[in-house]
Amino acid sequence: MSNCSQFSLGLTAASERSDILGLGAWGRHHSIERGIDHSAAQGQARAIAFEATKSTCRGDGRGGFDRHSGGSVIEKIVVGAAVALLGWIGRTLVHNRRHLSLLRLLLIPRRSIRVSVAVLLRVQDEDHYVLFSSPTRPGSFGPPGGVVKYHDSERHGVEKMRFDPEARTHPVMKHDLRGFLPAAMVPGFARWLHRGTGREPSTDCLRRELAEELGEIGHPELTHLSQAVGFSPVRKVIDGPWNVPGEQYRQIRFLEVYDLLRDRPEADELRTGLLTLSRDPGDSQVIGATRQEILRGRSGPHQVLPQSAFLIGDRRVREDIQPVR
Repeated sequence: MSNCSQFSLGLTAASERSDILGLGAWGRHHSIERGIDHSAAQGQARAIAFEATKSTCRGDGRGGFDRHSGGSVIEKIVVGAAVALLGWIGRTLVHNRRHLSLLRLLLIPRRSIRVSVAVLLRVQDEDHYVLFSSPTRPGSFGPPGGVVKYHDSERHGVEKMRFDPEARTHPVMKHDLRGFLPAAMVPGFARWLHRGTGREPSTDCLRRELAEELGEIGHPELTHLSQAVGFSPVRKVIDGPWNVPGEQYRQIRFLEVYDLLRDRPEADELRTGLLTLSRDPGDSQVIGATRQEILRGRSGPHQVLPQSAFLIGDRRVREDIQPVR
């Protein structure tokens, strides 16, 4: 085979094997998300390779290689590829500027990632934080709140992101944003969450979860107050990705923490009621914990769930406690 033919085959193969750079899988997912025709892009790459080959081969019928003109064209190709790569990196950084920590997942594009999206309520009186009993982790207590749901009208969009819902053990869990994604799709999922379309607003989620949980802990008399109050944002946290002991996947939690907005009598009445319950030794479903107890994971005889740490900061200090299934 002539040098010219070898050069042509090499360029064409390189144009088709972006996986060598570790970008192939992400590129395909990114193309799908952005509506880019990946096959058309490959065709353009082949055409560029063909034109580059023609300009570097002599017309003497021997398929010889002109080192001077060929070297010049190769330099242009290398520079062009470098500029394109830098441009792609720049666009990716800008596009994901709010979630830069998630870009490392592009290095493991096919790895399964468990994601969950939740909202927590912080009710406190100085160094005293209200925690509710967890029905799925007996003997453990955590902050009020729960998982955000996506709208049924957004089901097709969620499926397009290749979201695989976690097995539901109760009908109330339907449409929960808790499931699995390929790692390459997580940055796009985070951008979708940030836009806030196609899912319930975080404050609506908090009202719904409060109504459910107040019934679970035996105090439905406070439900009407929870539906009348507003909330003020405290922080947003992306927790992970972390390895999960005994599992093959990694885990990421998207969390928002809110305070009661004390702009109406119902908010003060709800806060006072919850604080009173948390100080009542006769109530086994609501407790109060200090910052130090939250960090230690223990308040008297009670276990404090790790996500309680997000009431006081943006980092957890202990591993998850697996639910009873």
